[in-house]
Amino acid sequence: MSNFSEDGGAFAECFFAQYPLGMGRKPLPPVVMEKIAGRRDVRATDAIAGPTHGISSRPLFAAVPNTEALIVASSDLSAGGVSTLSAKGSVVQDSDADALAETTEKTKEALEEVLRGRQAQKEDFSGRNIRRAPKTKPGLEIVLPGDVGVTGVYDPASIVRSPTRAKKDGGNSGEGSSSSSSANVAAVPFSIGNWKNKRKLIIPLEQRLAQQADTQAGSGGGISEQVMNLAVAVQQARKEVEAEQAAREKARQEEEERRQAEREAEATQRARELLEKAASSMMQTSTERRKESREERLDRIRLERELRERERQQEVRQRRLAKAAARLGITVEALEADKDLLKTVDEAAAGGHGVTVTDYATPSSSSYLGAKQEGSSLEQKPPSLYADDEEDGTRPARGIRKGVFGSAVISNEGIRREMEALARMEEQEGGIKDGIRLRNDDESTDDDDDGGGDGLGLDQLMKKRRRL
Repeated sequence: MSNFSEDGGAFAECFFAQYPLGMGRKPLPPVVMEKIAGRRDVRATDAIAGPTHGISSRPLFAAVPNTEALIVASSDLSAGGVSTLSAKGSVVQDSDADALAETTEKTKEALEEVLRGRQAQKEDFSGRNIRRAPKTKPGLEIVLPGDVGVTGVYDPASIVRSPTRAKKDGGNSGEGSSSSSSANVAAVPFSIGNWKNKRKLIIPLEQRLAQQADTQAGSGGGISEQVMNLAVAVQQARKEVEAEQAAREKARQEEEERRQAEREAEATQRARELLEKAASSMMQTSTERRKESREERLDRIRLERELRERERQQEVRQRRLAKAAARLGITVEALEADKDLLKTVDEAAAGGHGVTVTDYATPSSSSYLGAKQEGSSLEQKPPSLYADDEEDGTRPARGIRKGVFGSAVISNEGIRREMEALARMEEQEGGIKDGIRLRNDDESTDDDDDGGGDGLGLDQLMKKRRRL
């Protein structure tokens, strides 16, 4: 089984400590030394007690790790061969030990010399020494000065931002004006126009002071009392304005806090009133619900059912009008505007069996449909109010059920009554009373004089309108 290692097997896997030429070896523990000495004594005793011929000292020497302490000599040995072998072995081992010690010492000195050289060499990050991969000297070299890594740059001259002029000493000017007002010269605000020169560059403060001293020298020196009073008044006015602004800001903040507190109190009061009102309404509703009797509950349920039934009938009527208007090719608004046609549709929906679409069509709608169908020679089918008619002209068994399952059922008794009413209705009515019955192909009327009239029967329509 192969061993997997990180180096992919490039180096041998040694699972015990290795000491090349004995370097780094530490003395063995006393217990191990005692065991080695005991084993050496046992083997020496066995060698002396054993046969003298054919004895080999190599295993004995190989078993003992410490070669310097190995001296096998005994005066009790009577055989000369044993003593001779032991003497030769000791001489050979001594010479080998000396050679190993000398080689070890030389190797140690060489390694120490290399280590000292590596430690003395320091890495240079200044950029003066540039390393290159090729050993050969290139044709061009980069030569850098010695002060490449020096920090700090010396500015030979400052940037001149104003016309050069010899600086005048401020102490020499105004010698005779050394009065009490001379200490406040720097506090007097100068004119802003004197801060910049013709090139719109700011004049330094020292130069401005010198210019001010020059201008004051011709007028007798010093600053007049009016200028000093003006400066003091300006400073006092500035302080008063700042104090007034601070007081106004504080008052505004207090007013804002007061308004916020009022709004919070008002919102809290409104919320409390709403909660109280909701609680009272809930209590009143619960009280009314407890006081409601069985008759009142039945009346309320009956009114709700009637309202739902009325809404459902209105929806059914709107759908019926939309279907009729679609079959006639007019809009619902036009159908509702024609009172006669609307009355005919309502009567047909109430239970008229002998009324067809041609009976309640108006002249305007009939003329529109006739003009639309004059150019077509194909046989057309009479229109129907039902969108799901089959090709043979039959109608569904029941389009809309009125009064049966039209509203929510309250109890089992109501379900039983509804089922009985449904059974009675199906027994009584033999035909369909809801909707408009269309004329079949085999039926004929008295007004059908010309056998092959157009699809909608415009002549019957005109006769019906005259009869009305």
